[in-house]
Parts: sequence; structure tokens; C-alpha cells
Amino acid sequence: MKLKVGTRGSELALAQTKIVCDMLKSIDDNIEIEVSVIKTKGDAILDVSLDKIGDKGLFVKEIEKKLIDGDIDFAVHSLKDMPSELDSRLMITDVPLRASEKDVLIVNPKYNLENDEVIQWFKESSNLKIGTGSKRRFYQLRKINDSIIQKDIRGNIKTRINKLVDKDMDAIVLAKAGIDRLDIDDLVYAELDLDMMVPAVGQGCLAIEIRSDDSDMKSLIDSISDRYSTYQYECERAYLKKIGAGCHSPVGAFSYMKEDRFYIVGIFGDEKGDILVRKEKSIAWDKKNIDKKDINREGIDKKDINREVINKKDVDREALRNLGSDLAEEIMKEVNNLLY
Repeated sequence: MKLKVGTRGSELALAQTKIVCDMLKSIDDNIEIEVSVIKTKGDAILDVSLDKIGDKGLFVKEIEKKLIDGDIDFAVHSLKDMPSELDSRLMITDVPLRASEKDVLIVNPKYNLENDEVIQWFKESSNLKIGTGSKRRFYQLRKINDSIIQKDIRGNIKTRINKLVDKDMDAIVLAKAGIDRLDIDDLVYAELDLDMMVPAVGQGCLAIEIRSDDSDMKSLIDSISDRYSTYQYECERAYLKKIGAGCHSPVGAFSYMKEDRFYIVGIFGDEKGDILVRKEKSIAWDKKNIDKKDINREGIDKKDINREVINKKDVDREALRNLGSDLAEEIMKEVNNLLY
């Protein structure tokens, strides 16, 4: 079987595409995959902040056109780059195993800090220059240290890391998943836990996009999917779809299983960051599907659940989508009340 995959040309995009291709080849030795690198609008414009050149979709539209036209068979994206609404001719499949959802605060090496000193340093320092183009990241960090100064930063991961020193920034914020996938280990950084930073919707997830009518490709991709990661994706994407926010507003969400409940925590606010609402909502996990004795209660970082058990059983996905949508409604109502 010969397939053609579309991807952006960055080192991270190619690494992520290789992850998916290797997974597909592992289930069928006869699969051959040609990689087609496609330049997007987001790749071409690097000197303007994302919120000034358009909403989400900047990194996918050109790839999606190739998919619709039949030039490629599937595409691999970072799920957090995907717009909340897709062309009806396209769909995102169930997703593979999620990497870390966390953001990390990477410190300029001139400070000679250890990883476990970073958070305290950040809280106690004044007027730190923080490199990030994300309102979601900056406004949440500003809740912890209101003296920080935002410095817009664009480019691939290694370009941003280089700018940390070259532009004499004090710290930058990146997704841990990207650092891990590129195997970058010579940085001083702190992982930002959920109580400090709600991640982007789907952060750490890979989105595999196919044509909606391609049932054969869907079956193939489903064979490498992870059910628990897909449940998170379903819940978080429903939250984003209801809010409908792009690059102009701070928005984020993360869902997780803990004991016998499924939770989603979300943030949303105004463009200036004067208002930033954070709320959490949960539903009972269907005990008919998952036995309480099978649940791992050791903490969110360990996924809070026996993944092997989850992946053998299915749950009501519509209930998870409704959970995300309901939380979005509650947060939007509170934001509107504060604004007006």
C-alpha cells in the first residue's frame, strides 16, 4: 500500500509526521509512505504576531486544500493548531497517544538556575521579559507575576530557543511535547502544572486529518489511536468549538480522569487580558464501562487511569462533548457578565 502524507516542513512537524508513519508501518510492513512538505501561510509570515494575521488555520489551510484535491491521503498536524470548525469534506480521526500537555518556562542560561529554582525565581523577579506570542500563556503567567513584560516571538522551536539568548529575553514559554519530540535536553526549565497554566486545547495531541468519505483510511488510522487521548480530544474540542475563539482571545482547556469522574478545566477571557475566567466541571465516569478497581489514583501526570483498561472499552462520547460544551457556556456567560 502506497500512501502520501502532507505536513509542514519544520523540524517538529517532520518529527511528528515520522511518529505517525512509523506507527502505521509497524502494523503493516507493506505500507509505503511518501512525505509531502507543504508551506502554509503561517510559515511564510514570521514577522507579525499570529493575532494580527488571522485566526487558527494559518498552519493548515494549504495542507487541507491538497487533501481535498486528492494530492495527499492524510495530513499530520499539531491538534492545538487546528481551527475549531473544519471543512465538511474533512475530518480528524481518533488520535494517537497524547504526549505531555504542559507548557514549560525556559530560562535564559545567564541566570545559572537549576530546574527546581525556576518557579520561585519567576515569582520573585521584577519586570522579566517573557518571550511568547500567546495571550493564553502570557495572561496566565501575569496572574502569578504582574510585572512581567511580553515580548512577541515567532519561529520554530529551535529558533525561539536561540532568540532567548540572542534577544536577551529572561525566559520563553514552549510546549513540552515539542521539546520532548525533538529530544532537546540541554535547557533549564520548569514544567507549568495545571494550577499555574491551562494548556491549549489538544496540546500534546497529534491531529491526523483525512477526507470524510475515506472509510479505508479512517479504519487504518483508528488502528493506531489511543482511546483515552481521544476522549480528551473530544471533550476539549467541543469546548473550543462552543467558544469559537481563535488567536485573538486567551482560551485553553484540559480534560482528565480522576477516580470515577471525568473533568475538564478551561480558561477564557477578553483580548486585553483584563478578564480571565477559569472554571472546572466534571461528570461521573460510566461505571458500567470502567470498574472502579481498575482506576489508578496516583495523579494527573500518570494519567489517573489504567490506559490498558480504558482502551478495551468505550464510553459515551457525546456525554464528553456535552461536558466540554457546557463548561464553555458557563465560562462565556461569566466573561460576558464581567464585560457588560
